[in-house]
Amino acid sequence: MRISEWATVLRQRNRLLYHSAVASLMLAVACGIGIAVDNREVMGVHVWLKPLKFTLSVGLYCLTLAWMLAYLPLREKKIISWGTVVCMIIELGLILLQAARGVPSHFNISTPANAAIFSTMGFFIGLNSLLVLYTIWGFFRYTIPLADHMVWAWRLGLAMLFLAGISGGIMSAGLHHAVGVADGGPGLPLLNWSTTGGDWRVPHFFALHAFQIVPLSVWLLTDVTGYVASTRTTAFLVGLGYFALCLWLHLMALYGVPFLKF
Repeated sequence: MRISEWATVLRQRNRLLYHSAVASLMLAVACGIGIAVDNREVMGVHVWLKPLKFTLSVGLYCLTLAWMLAYLPLREKKIISWGTVVCMIIELGLILLQAARGVPSHFNISTPANAAIFSTMGFFIGLNSLLVLYTIWGFFRYTIPLADHMVWAWRLGLAMLFLAGISGGIMSAGLHHAVGVADGGPGLPLLNWSTTGGDWRVPHFFALHAFQIVPLSVWLLTDVTGYVASTRTTAFLVGLGYFALCLWLHLMALYGVPFLKF
């Protein structure tokens, strides 16, 4: 299936989330332009790099939801879609605002205004986590018109997405992401994950994208390549393997071990 055909299917499945994803990806392009024309930095990182990563991530998130929410009843689909869009608009809007001001968006409580912005972001991310939990509930409550192994792949991926709140909560509570070193030190290209100490952003990233990686992996292994049997056991094994990876990455961050050393 060509990209244009995928886009048509996604637009038909969920017009609201599809157009929200397109808007987010357009913002990513704008952030890329910002990187090219604006030389400001925040804590040693280009001021528009974080907004670029978040707009790309939100775009992918909305596209994935647009696909999967089609399996739920219309009522749940509308609640989750509209709730997600509101949360993401506020989250991205505040991140872009802080970037334009040239100040950190996360863990920034240096002034009452900055603290209010960070608290607002935290509130709406928490609200989005409840929407994820509501989605998980829907995938258990209703009969999903998919093969059993794919239903469980989505359920397991969503569960790990919800658990990404653990690493997110640790960062928010401690007002930092690095472990054993200061925030803003040497990091991997683009991602900026610390290369000298632990970094909670690593397990957070992998857990957040579990609900894309797990279903996609199960689908490729079973329905596309036929490498393994299309059974519930396959979904559980893939989910368990990915959960073990996330757990390992959490332990690395906890003990101050960098994901990669340069």
